[in-house]
Amino acid sequence: MGVSFTTPFGSTLKWPSDWAGRANITQIELKSYFIQPTVAFKFNDWFSVGAGFIYAMGEVNLQRTNAVAGNEVGLEINDTDAHGLGFNIGAYFKASDRVNVGLAYRSKVDMKANYGETTWSNVPTALSGSMPFTADEFNAMLPLVSEFTAGLSYKATSKLTLAGEVSVHGWSAYKELAINLNNSETGETTQSLQTKNYKDRAVWKFGAEYQATDMLAVRLGYYFDEAVTPAEYWSPETPDVTRNTITGGLGLNFGKFNVDAMAMMIMGKERYVNNLETGFMGDVSVRAFVFGLGLSYNFN
Repeated sequence: MGVSFTTPFGSTLKWPSDWAGRANITQIELKSYFIQPTVAFKFNDWFSVGAGFIYAMGEVNLQRTNAVAGNEVGLEINDTDAHGLGFNIGAYFKASDRVNVGLAYRSKVDMKANYGETTWSNVPTALSGSMPFTADEFNAMLPLVSEFTAGLSYKATSKLTLAGEVSVHGWSAYKELAINLNNSETGETTQSLQTKNYKDRAVWKFGAEYQATDMLAVRLGYYFDEAVTPAEYWSPETPDVTRNTITGGLGLNFGKFNVDAMAMMIMGKERYVNNLETGFMGDVSVRAFVFGLGLSYNFN
């Protein structure tokens, strides 16, 4: 029996306040927190299964600026109390002394924000008493998509381990983003609707670990992640491109204390996008470097 606390989905982006796409987005923060109790049972030396429950919590803050009657009108929606439920199942096979296989499925989680805050700024006086500028609440639902993963590791030598993994993500569940803006006093409501039509995609990962010494392990990897957003519905809220990523890492063992360091270089493939609904168009490319550090201590 165990429990995990993870943040599998999240994004924070900030664009210049005067950039050309400010009517789409100037800033966004998406956060998710998964609490996942799981029970596993080992039937024998080569086969185990597990299942668990997902309780998800989330936060969202989105800001944009629209030109209205000569004014730059700002909109901010904020919610810190979104919730959702899901489940996970998995299986582990020890095919031989050298080969291990793992399968895992995490269900879709529908994150519902029901009582978020809506804030307007710089609204022209003549429009301040009419919708949508009188809205002070919002509600929305965002699907955190399912994931099926199959992985295999192979102990090539006593020091070298090779691994591969494919993850299929159910992005097609994200068909649209509907944000309902509500006036809590009058009950009036209006909806902002954006078509998404994301595509299901697979992420391919390959890696190797070489145990150079009893204290030092060296790691190298690569993964391919294809864009899920159609060019005709691409949005700067989620600047999606096809990515090739190279990863590297070191593992240091000091008896019961372990240190793991990693780095990755993300190389996005340039693409042309032209949103049919907003008119947003241009060439998009992504480059990023990510660094990580992990510390662990074994009390046994």
